[in-house]
Amino acid sequence: MKNLEMLDISFNKLVGRIPDTITAEKLRFVFLTGNLLSGDVPDSILKEGSNIDLSYNNFALQGPEQPACRENMNLNLNLFRSSTVVNSSRQLLPCVKTFKCPQYSSCLHVNSGGKDTTIKENKTSILYEGDAAVEGGTAKYFINEQTYWGFSSTGDFMDDNDYQNTRYTVSLQSSNISGLYSTARITPISLTYFHYCFKNGKYM
Repeated sequence: MKNLEMLDISFNKLVGRIPDTITAEKLRFVFLTGNLLSGDVPDSILKEGSNIDLSYNNFALQGPEQPACRENMNLNLNLFRSSTVVNSSRQLLPCVKTFKCPQYSSCLHVNSGGKDTTIKENKTSILYEGDAAVEGGTAKYFINEQTYWGFSSTGDFMDDNDYQNTRYTVSLQSSNISGLYSTARITPISLTYFHYCFKNGKYM
């Protein structure tokens, strides 16, 4: 176990807590997404240079005072929907203590894997915000604080010998709408886009 570098036990319905002490000194890639793990996220797993995916679990809410929310940590950590807190915005923004939306929206337009693109639809100009400038990563959690959206990307393509998952976009065949659907962000396990200032209502 001391030489273990990658641990992937995602989607196994595991319960319990992560041990406070982990002896695998070389462990740098930890994928625990889609389990039922609980308790706090221990400091022992937050090693410099690590890639840790804890999304979709039952951990206690990780607030700004918790080790998992320390600023300027040199690691990739995905806590998207990692707790059972009832407040949905806290699940999307796990390390934010308080947040109030300055304004609300009823739509989200993203040009996945591409650049910002404006498209005219029914004589209306619609901005599709791009995420091409956001680098890949095996446990990527990104938020755009200006327009209140983000994404969670989990997993690693284990057949490409690229542990940093730099192969995160792919070019597609051209579509009828110029500028859209010519690229896409790809992910091995799951890719979820979200908007954390939606108006209340029913969405299709």
